[in-house]
Amino acid sequence: MKSKLEKVLISFILITTIVNLEAAENQYPKTVKLVARSIDNNIEEPKVNKSSIDYHNNSVIKKIIKKDFSISSYPKIQSWNKDMTLIRISNRLYDANTLVESSLTRDYYSNSAAAKGLCSRSSDYFRWSNVEPTIFYVLNSSRNFIKATITDNKINCSNSIESFRDYEVIHMGPYEGNIDYNDKYVIFIAKKRNNEDVYLILFDIEEEKRVWTKKLENNKWIKSKGKWKLSSIDWVSVSPSGHYIVLNESHVNGAEGGMFRYDINFENRVRLQYMRHEKLLSQGGHGDMGYDIDGNEVLVEFIGGLGVYQFSLDNPTEIGKNILSPYGGGHISCRNSERKGWCYITTREKNYRHIFALKIDGSKDETVQEFSQSHMSENIRKVFGSPSPDGKKVIFNSDWEKGDENKVDTFVSFTL
Repeated sequence: MKSKLEKVLISFILITTIVNLEAAENQYPKTVKLVARSIDNNIEEPKVNKSSIDYHNNSVIKKIIKKDFSISSYPKIQSWNKDMTLIRISNRLYDANTLVESSLTRDYYSNSAAAKGLCSRSSDYFRWSNVEPTIFYVLNSSRNFIKATITDNKINCSNSIESFRDYEVIHMGPYEGNIDYNDKYVIFIAKKRNNEDVYLILFDIEEEKRVWTKKLENNKWIKSKGKWKLSSIDWVSVSPSGHYIVLNESHVNGAEGGMFRYDINFENRVRLQYMRHEKLLSQGGHGDMGYDIDGNEVLVEFIGGLGVYQFSLDNPTEIGKNILSPYGGGHISCRNSERKGWCYITTREKNYRHIFALKIDGSKDETVQEFSQSHMSENIRKVFGSPSPDGKKVIFNSDWEKGDENKVDTFVSFTL
C-alpha cells in the first residue's frame, strides 16, 4: 500500500503532466494476467467535476452528472456515438468529454419529455449508427423505424424509413439486438394482431426495405401481466459483419434449445456447442458478438459455472473454447467496434469485481487489460460495463459499496 507522500507525489506528476484530462491522449491499460484483488477502499468515489485516480491501474475515474437515477445501457448496446463525442444514458445525451448533459436534451424537465426528444421510445430501442456520429436509429411507439439526425444542435426525428404498423408488437432483439457495423442490416422480432406466431423480419437500412419475413416454428407469444412476451427466445441479432444471425432460445415443446448461428437469409442453422462432462451442450448466458485477434467473427458468452467461452461464427461446428474462469459470472460487451481481438468483461466475485478487456485468442491464459474495479456492492445486480468504439474508455455503474440500489451512479474510466 502506498504512503500518503507517495500518493501526493503521484498525483502531482499526473496533474502536471496532463493539463487537461478531457484532452488527454488516453491509451490502453498494461497487459497482465487476471489475478484476485480485493476492492481498493483507498480510491474515493469521484465528486462532481472531479476525478479519482486508480493507482494500481494508472487510470482516471469520473462520474457522469445526471438529473435522475437512470444508469448506463445493457452492455450489448453501445453508449457512445461513432466519434465518441456523445454518450447516451436512458433518454438523455451527455458530452463525452465533460460528462455534463448535452444541450440536446438538457432542457427537458422530465424523462418522458426527454424520450420524446430522442424520437419517442424507451431507451431499449435506441441504437447509435456505427458509421455516422450524427445519426441514431429508433423504433418508436408508433412502430416506425426512424433514422434520426443531429444537426445544428437539434435532433430531427422526421425521417421514418419504415413503418411496422402491420404488426401489433415489434422488438429489436428483443432489447439485445444490434445493427451490423456497416449500418446495413437489423433484425426485428414481431407479432401480428390476433395471431400468437413469432415472426422475424430482416430489414435493409441502406435500401430502406424489408428483405424477408419468416415465421419461427415451435415458438409463440404469450401474454403475461397484460404484456406480450416470448415464450422461449432470449434474443436474436445480426452479427457485426452482417453475414450471420444468432438466435438464443430455450428448450420448448421438446425442441432442442441453445445458441444457433444462421446465415443472413436465416438458413443453414448450426447449433453452437461446448463440451462438458464429455457431452456437447448449448446454453446462452450474458454475451455479445465481435471479432477474435485474427479477425474471425465470434460469439463470446458466459456459461453458467464454467466461465467465458468463445464460439466461431465463421466455423460454427467448431467446439466452443473456454477462455476465462467463472469469477462469479457477470457481463460481456464487444461494442469496441474499432478494436478487434478484445471483448470487455465485468465480473462479480468478491475478489474479482473488475472491469477489463479480455484478449479473444482462443486460449485460456486470461490475458487482460484492467480499467477499473467496479466498487459495486454484492447485493447490487446491474454490474454493467462496456467500452467506447475504440476500446480506450469504459462506462460502468456502481453504488461505490453503499449497498443501496437507489445510489447507483454511472462512471467513465480511462488509462493515462
